[in-house]
Amino acid sequence: MVLEVSGHVGGEVSILCSGKWSTDSSSNNYNMYLCKGVCSSKNILVQTDWKKSSVTQRGRYGMRVNRRDGVFTVTIKRLEKADAGIYHCGLERTFKVMYQEVNLKCKEKNIVKRKTLSKTQLGLPRLPRSRNGYESY
Repeated sequence: MVLEVSGHVGGEVSILCSGKWSTDSSSNNYNMYLCKGVCSSKNILVQTDWKKSSVTQRGRYGMRVNRRDGVFTVTIKRLEKADAGIYHCGLERTFKVMYQEVNLKCKEKNIVKRKTLSKTQLGLPRLPRSRNGYESY
């Protein structure tokens, strides 16, 4: 099953990496990571292991581990359009690696452009200018 996640460019998104694929608690030697595309050592964006800190930060990528249930949440900050694509949450134990596929969609922010109107456009009377170029009141 592919997890669908979306966020806005410039914002942040949190990906909950969990499910039945991570509920076996027979070993506390887990390596947890997030990869972009196919997982390999060069594609790992952030990682931690079960025994280290429950919070790991690497650039725009953060990971928080809930040690009670083996669930981990990955946060990507300052989303860019290029961040869109397929990711894999990885959980590695002795002789066993499991992945959860994530499809991240990055949407453009809806920007409202504001226009400054002149006094004339607002229907306000124009005051005569003084010799120094400023309006006199």
